[in-house]
Amino acid sequence: MNENNYTPADEKALAMYYAYAALVKTLSDSGHLQMDDLFKNLAGATQQLGSIGETGAAAFLGAMSENLTSI
Repeated sequence: MNENNYTPADEKALAMYYAYAALVKTLSDSGHLQMDDLFKNLAGATQQLGSIGETGAAAFLGAMSENLTSI
């Protein structure tokens, strides 16, 4: 545990996000992933989450998508 009092679930979620970002970067760098398609699909998933009332998850996914634009 760290000094920010993150729970083990928080730390696992952060680790999974970094693993996901590394996977996206690897696939993009190797030419196996079209980033435009990924962003389109992430936008659709974000919209679906919002439409079923999962606004927190939608906001998190939207922020994740924004962070991936720097890859």
